[in-house]
Amino acid sequence: MDNDYDFLIIMDTDVKPSRRALMVRQKELVTGVPMDFMVRTPDEWQRGFPLKKEIVAEGKIIYCPNRGAFLLAYATTAPTLGRLRTIICA
Repeated sequence: MDNDYDFLIIMDTDVKPSRRALMVRQKELVTGVPMDFMVRTPDEWQRGFPLKKEIVAEGKIIYCPNRGAFLLAYATTAPTLGRLRTIICA
């Protein structure tokens, strides 16, 4: 069982996909809890990607100032994975 937090952040960015998580990690608070970040653009969210169905099916929004655009942005607790998946619309 994993004891970390996985975050999906949806935001407009021109940063290359391979550099996005690093960009977010540089702003990460020191919490003592392992965290992983995945950053997608609104267009990438609309097109879909692995895990999107799971996130939409099992989660809830934790932060989304533009709720109309990302009504289905959710944080999921996946018991089989023992993880929390989160989407934050920035």
